Order: sequence, then C-alpha cells, then structure tokens
Amino acid sequence: MQSDYIHVVKNVFSEDLRESLILNCDNHFKDNLLYSDAIQITKCIIDCHGLALSTSSYFPYTERCWNIFCLKIKHHVLEYARMSGIDEFSIVPHSCWAERSRRIRQENKSTTFNEDFRLANDNWLKKHMLRSVYYLKNDDPQFGTDYRIDDKVKSIPGEQNSLVIFDGGSYPSSNKFSTNKVSIQYNIVFDWYINEPFDVPDWVLP
Repeated sequence: MQSDYIHVVKNVFSEDLRESLILNCDNHFKDNLLYSDAIQITKCIIDCHGLALSTSSYFPYTERCWNIFCLKIKHHVLEYARMSGIDEFSIVPHSCWAERSRRIRQENKSTTFNEDFRLANDNWLKKHMLRSVYYLKNDDPQFGTDYRIDDKVKSIPGEQNSLVIFDGGSYPSSNKFSTNKVSIQYNIVFDWYINEPFDVPDWVLP
C-alpha cells in the first residue's frame, strides 16, 4: 500500500473536550514522560495495554475525554481508508502519545524545532502503518507537519483543532514546533496499522 493522499479534518472537538485533553496530557508530561529537550514527548498514553496512568485496561476507559478522542479519530481514519481504497475492516489502532513544545528564549536557539523525519513503523508487527496527528493547541498553523515524498518535502498546516491523516508507513514525517512563543503547542499522535496479513489484534475499539 502506498498513497500520497492526505486527509484533513477541521474543528474536530468541542472546546470543553479540548480543555480536558490538555489537562490530561499535562499529567502525562509530568508522570509519563519519555523525552524532554526542545520538545517533550510522552510515553504511550493509550495502546493495546490500555490507558496509562489509570487502571483502565480496556475500552471504555475511566477518562471520558480519551473515549471520545479514540472513537472520533477512528471515524476519520476509516474515512481516510475508504478514500484510499483500503479495506476499513483491516484498520487497527496501534499507539497514541502526546508532544509539547517548550519555551526556549536563548538567543542562540532557533525559533523552530523540527523532529527528525521518521517513518511510522513497528518492526515487530511488520504491518503497514498509518499516522494521524491532531493539533490540540497551536496558535500558528505554520507549525504543522512536513512529510517527504522522494526528494520533495510538503508541508501540512497545523491548524488548531484539526486532524491530518496520511500514509506514515511510506512517507517519513516531521512535526514542527516553535520554541520561543508564549503559547505552548500540543499535538497528539495516533498511529494505526493495516492488518494484512490478518492477525488477531491486541487492541480493538468499537
């Protein structure tokens, strides 16, 4: 499977839901942190083992905001699948984590930080991966996502409360962050895979 189609959805969640997600992500940046430099990245918030920082092992989870988040993202990922000619019944959730910018005001620091270009992949699964990026909080759409097709880099605007879904298994991507703005930027990345050849999935959403 290889598709350069990009699915963009705007105005994904209500303001109340966004506020709940931000507060919940803050807990993960405090107690479930994987990496901290120019940006901070959490460990998995949700994966096949359930919801981190809680006793929730299966859907529905104890935190209402993540239940709504999972089902809404799934709905749009299946839209992407239909538009890309992928069997929607083969789409399985893989892992979900958050990223947050940090304010760095030193003069020798760049105003923009780019992650390394990486493919969405899982060597153990050996399945083709799809990537969705939800721009939870972002006051400047230029700090979105770049993805590379051969030797060309295309930019996807990071409009606040929008979602982008693309073929992360074929095209490496890089999220962009401002490191000197007053407002801190939040993204939530949710990877999925195409379950072909079929294996019984460890994680199922209704």
